[in-house]
Amino acid sequence: VGREANDPFPSVEESDGNIGSFLQLYLNLKKLNVIAGIRYDLFELTSTHLSPRVGMLYKLSPNLSLRGTFATAFRTPNPFFRYNSYLVQEGDLSTLQTSSEFLVLDDESTFNYEFGLRYNWRKQIYADVAFYLTETTNFISYNFGFSETQRFNNQDWFYLGYLNDENSISRSFGIQGRINLQDDSRTYKPRLVLSFNIADGKEVL
Repeated sequence: VGREANDPFPSVEESDGNIGSFLQLYLNLKKLNVIAGIRYDLFELTSTHLSPRVGMLYKLSPNLSLRGTFATAFRTPNPFFRYNSYLVQEGDLSTLQTSSEFLVLDDESTFNYEFGLRYNWRKQIYADVAFYLTETTNFISYNFGFSETQRFNNQDWFYLGYLNDENSISRSFGIQGRINLQDDSRTYKPRLVLSFNIADGKEVL
């Protein structure tokens, strides 16, 4: 990292290494199948993160099954956010400087839930209907303002740049499904597939 004391826009060269590993468990019982996994990520310049996921299928009958999944994801802040965020002392624009030494950003987090029913009859009728919910919080957004966290050397500083918005949320939910009808008794094997998705959502950004 190269910078000068009086240069608010220093030249920056920085690399961010990443190490990731994934562990997965398979469990097959008479009526229950489970896949559980967890991923570990280490980012050299920012943070570590654990991302669990679980999927299950329970046979209520030979033709009908209950299924569900839970998964998490994240977006880690990159150096661009830190080196394009600035601090300026109140009343003195000449104090403009990058806030890379003070700025600490958290990851954006996403959770996904899905529960549904699956029906299969003689390979002629297949239906899968599920309810899903996806939610993302802690968005990183560009902002301007002042807070107690931007107080250094007993002086008030204004902030212009990227911050985690603790009140931000994006939520989508709905029902999606697929119905497949097929007649294998005929030579040309006609097949009809119907897919649908009914969704709604909410965003506070």
